[in-house]
Amino acid sequence: MEDRTEALVQRLLSDPSFQRWAMGDASAHATDTDWADTDWEAWAAQSPAHTEALREARRTIESVEWTAPEAPPEAVDAAWERVSRTQTDETAAPAPRAPRRARRPARRRRSPRRRTAAWATAALIAMLALGVVLMQYPSGTAAEQVVRTAYGERTQVDVGPGIQATLAGNSTLRYDDDAPHQLTLQGEARFDVAPRTDADAPVEVHTPDGTVRVMGTTFTVSHWETTTDVVLASGVVTVTPASEASTSTEIAPGDWITFDDNDGIQQQRTTNPDAYQSWTTDTIVFDDTPVALIAERIERVYGYEVVVEDASVRTMTVSGAVENELSVLINGLQGILGRPIERTDQRIIIQ
Repeated sequence: MEDRTEALVQRLLSDPSFQRWAMGDASAHATDTDWADTDWEAWAAQSPAHTEALREARRTIESVEWTAPEAPPEAVDAAWERVSRTQTDETAAPAPRAPRRARRPARRRRSPRRRTAAWATAALIAMLALGVVLMQYPSGTAAEQVVRTAYGERTQVDVGPGIQATLAGNSTLRYDDDAPHQLTLQGEARFDVAPRTDADAPVEVHTPDGTVRVMGTTFTVSHWETTTDVVLASGVVTVTPASEASTSTEIAPGDWITFDDNDGIQQQRTTNPDAYQSWTTDTIVFDDTPVALIAERIERVYGYEVVVEDASVRTMTVSGAVENELSVLINGLQGILGRPIERTDQRIIIQ
């Protein structure tokens, strides 16, 4: 990892608002004078270094399992100040002076494993300090679990018995510990639900556009802006748009349905579910996929702005399989389309 990224990771881990955000407080913003009123996801989208630093810092925090009741932000900030003062006091003590002729040892780069261990230790110390404050406050209802993925990240979540979710990049999944069958999604996720009995409550995935209800199946749900898409791989899924709460539509394997909260179901068609859900694996598959849809996916999942200079290219379709990694995907598109593709900072230009 580059020195700049490592420095950003350490800075993130020392910021109390980032700690609260990483532990599920979506309202947390940066409190440092240089980062005032910063939205962490927007900050991460500014550059690949920011994206990597946020991902590594959040993984470090998540590696320390911790459950504690909610505390007022001012109490949390006070605890962080105490931790910062302690760390400052420990590091401020003057080191013994080396002999005049002693040679300064060459700088050694810490291995990723040692850096991770150091960050995890710092996170644990900070979280234990927070616990001194947090445990003074009574707990409320069951804890809400919030799982977020950074741009380009893919992660699996064991939500509850027989319920597993795979989140695409730039996605958020919420559920309560005492009701793991009730999930709220922003972004994209594939759900694998084991068959449930009549005694079990159905699994429901909620988006602003409505509800997807299942009793055991594999399916993908995506909600990015104004619509929700559902693609069914196996089993049976029932879709209920928010605008038509009394009307539900049952879809079959291979169906792709689009709906919103105003007009209900807008489109229902068939697709290759294996290709549509291939992003959950290490190989992504395209099956006559328009370049325009590929561009949209890159923007949503990887956080890059994609510019297609020739409008005719947007309607061209792509078929094939490539490694599920952005640089490989770009190289593959460049070869298939026979057009130069330029990638700079957070922008990709297809000429």
